[in-house]
Amino acid sequence: RFAMPVLSGKPCQQLPRVEADVASWAGESSDEVFPQAPAPRFGRLRAAAKVLAGCTVAALVVAASLDLISANALSISKTDRLRGKQELFAAAAGSLFCFCIARTDGYELEILETQSELRAGLFSCDDQMVFSDKQVQISDNFYTTEVGQLSVPLGGGGGPLATGSWVNTQPFFHAWGALRKDRRYLDYDYTIKVDPDTVFFPSMLRQRLPMQGPGAQVFFNNCPGVNNGFYGSLEIMSNGAIAAFLNALDQCQMQLPFQQGWGEDLFCQKCMESAGAVGLPGYDLMTDGNCQGAGGPPQCTPG
Repeated sequence: RFAMPVLSGKPCQQLPRVEADVASWAGESSDEVFPQAPAPRFGRLRAAAKVLAGCTVAALVVAASLDLISANALSISKTDRLRGKQELFAAAAGSLFCFCIARTDGYELEILETQSELRAGLFSCDDQMVFSDKQVQISDNFYTTEVGQLSVPLGGGGGPLATGSWVNTQPFFHAWGALRKDRRYLDYDYTIKVDPDTVFFPSMLRQRLPMQGPGAQVFFNNCPGVNNGFYGSLEIMSNGAIAAFLNALDQCQMQLPFQQGWGEDLFCQKCMESAGAVGLPGYDLMTDGNCQGAGGPPQCTPG
């Protein structure tokens, strides 16, 4: 292993400049960066950043694990340099644990397979889980976690908060239970629930999320102009908020009137609030056909 100081004393507002510096560094040849070592593979690049008072990045140290690409490999591929830079800045910002629910009988698995191949979307988070109606293999070393039946009705329920979208709380009870049992989410600053077909850029989200103190219980409302603005295409919860939610899950199932046609996002919001979590404005973090907090409707269509 090699440790190498890269940056020192960079204020937070200069992070774009820091990124440019690291991009320049990552573009150097392996002989210039590690003169006595074979070419490192950046798939396991890890970085650590210590943030001190005054919002100053005091030091950023790169620890690169040497994975030999081949016996005669002498250069770093462009893809590996890009992945190395992405992982470097993943550590400088908040760490993300991401999960989704996907049905195995539709288009969602194909989307996830492509994300996995490109290390994009959910698969560029620091860790991830995919819940599905049956276990399937998405890549060589990634399998979904089976949670049972996922078919749900569209709309319905007579309550004042009934959703016009999918009434999907029941499948999510199984997913949340599996998430609670797995406990990996506890190792990360934020837990993100994302829909499989959401166009998601974790590297951009990391730069926008504030660092929270230990135990902070916050989530981000992403849909403006409505009473309950925690919408399901991108649900962002701090470590403290998701822990409080999962601890209160059984009690919320008994006390909240979710049978009146609630979607999982409304249930999650109401349960987090009952557990003491606070919703912060995050209207510039997402835009879709229902919520245009960051501007007008997105200029794209499915396909």
